[in-house]
Amino acid sequence: MFRINVRKLFGVGTLLLLMPLGVFSQEQPLSVTASIREPEVKVGGKVGIWLALQNRSDHELVYMDQARECDYGVQLRSAETNLPIPMLPGVREHCSATGGTTRNITVRIKPGESRRDRINLEDLFDLSAPGAYTVRVTRQLPGVTAGPAISNDVQFQIIP
Repeated sequence: MFRINVRKLFGVGTLLLLMPLGVFSQEQPLSVTASIREPEVKVGGKVGIWLALQNRSDHELVYMDQARECDYGVQLRSAETNLPIPMLPGVREHCSATGGTTRNITVRIKPGESRRDRINLEDLFDLSAPGAYTVRVTRQLPGVTAGPAISNDVQFQIIP
């Protein structure tokens, strides 16, 4: 029998409503800024999203990096329909909370400093359909951030 837990449903609904407003990133020690160098990419081309993670706190941030597809939440939407684009099957299979990847690197960011990273969207999503897309990236640092740091939206187009 399918039963709905109203409290959990309300909590998740509230979270989903507040996330686009950036409510959870206001007090964050970490900010995430996304950018793209090529706003138009031909079908089959590389779509790289550049990320700048900035320490906005007064102390050093120390955390572990794994694989980018595990470290970041990536939300890709069709700009035309605003519907989410699903990740390719198996992309996150090796991700785990205990560091189930082969890449475990200690990262330190001093107050006011930034760290740059890049995510190749073609590795995560099927980008074979021409059209306009919007991407937003989140980064959660367990034990460092209270919730996810949410990036700005970035738009790009896949052209034939």
